[in-house]
Amino acid sequence: MAPPRARNLELTLTWLVIIGGLPGVVVSVWLAWLYVPAVELKWTLAVLVVLTWVICASVAGQIVTRSLQLVTNLLGALREGDYSIRGLIAPPGTSMHGVMREVNDLGTTL
Repeated sequence: MAPPRARNLELTLTWLVIIGGLPGVVVSVWLAWLYVPAVELKWTLAVLVVLTWVICASVAGQIVTRSLQLVTNLLGALREGDYSIRGLIAPPGTSMHGVMREVNDLGTTL
């Protein structure tokens, strides 16, 4: 039996943003195509909507990637014996706040 394939969190999030935004993009472009009289404006609106959608999906993936890299670097420093390094405190109530608190507490304990 083959081992289960690991899920790529960053790629999964990017695809979820793309799939989640697809209906809105399709409707926006369709409405622009139906109700905007000038062809140049139709194309301009369509390109702006699609570019905004793709850029937002990419930025969402980058935010997750950078957050995970930050935690990786902090844990690597602790593993190598640098107990003075601390993570930034994220806004209370967020999952990143809990992670940073735990990493900082681990550094204090060690």
